[in-house]
Amino acid sequence: RLEDHRRFLEERASAFEAALDSLDRLIELEGRTMEYEIKTRETVAQPIVSVRGHTSVAEMPEFFRRAYAEEFGLLGRIGVRPAGIPFSVYHDPEFKVEDVDVEVAVPVAESVESDGRVTGSIMPGGLVAFTLHTGPYDDIGGAYRALAEWIQSHGHEMAGPPRECYLTDPAQTRRADYRTEVVWPIK
Repeated sequence: RLEDHRRFLEERASAFEAALDSLDRLIELEGRTMEYEIKTRETVAQPIVSVRGHTSVAEMPEFFRRAYAEEFGLLGRIGVRPAGIPFSVYHDPEFKVEDVDVEVAVPVAESVESDGRVTGSIMPGGLVAFTLHTGPYDDIGGAYRALAEWIQSHGHEMAGPPRECYLTDPAQTRRADYRTEVVWPIK
């Protein structure tokens, strides 16, 4: 038990170290903003499967791993194929490091009934503003700020929670090369 607890504490310490590194980078970059090109597009309603829950930033990788395992496990059992790239929806209007309300989702080719923690639903369509972030997830805050400023300065209003679409697989990509599309529904 003591060894298990030690491993647990080491994992937590590593997560906090990564968070501190990210904070140091943000402090260093404060005042210098990354240039983000903001565009808009119309999206269509899309069937999805998702797992929603509350987690901390430190525990997010494990939350995502479990959610994807459950989602892809269900899809495999019922023979439904994914119909796009995985994404997550951040439901809190204000991001809280220790209590993130996140929904981990996969678009699917057809509607799926809910099963356990996996919920089948429809992601509504509509007008969205979006931008591409390249780099670690820890540094994605600038993309959100750029989108929020663009939405306000162009006379739009936010019309739902933002989402992140993961264009690269972190298991096969260097952190500096992660590509994440940040999408915000607008009106």
